[in-house]
Amino acid sequence: MISAKWRVRFRKIGRGLIYLAAIAYLYGIYDKISSMESDTSSIQSDVSSMESDVSSIQSDASSTQSDVSSIQSDVSSIQSDVSTIEINQK
Repeated sequence: MISAKWRVRFRKIGRGLIYLAAIAYLYGIYDKISSMESDTSSIQSDVSSMESDVSSIQSDASSTQSDVSSIQSDVSSIQSDVSTIEINQK
């Protein structure tokens, strides 16, 4: 049979192992949380980049609309000139 002295030692060793396991488990949770925070930061950066891209696309669309309006104005002016030339030729 195991002596009382060794039983006490085994209990202490057992408690120590339980404490080490608990610390390792908590460290694993902390590591996962840190990883999730890093992922969240990366996602936020991607969202900011996408928002910037959307803003740039909207600006390009506005510029394109302005160009279309200018072209339509030029076409109207040309049509007016053509009409004037046709009237003068008659």
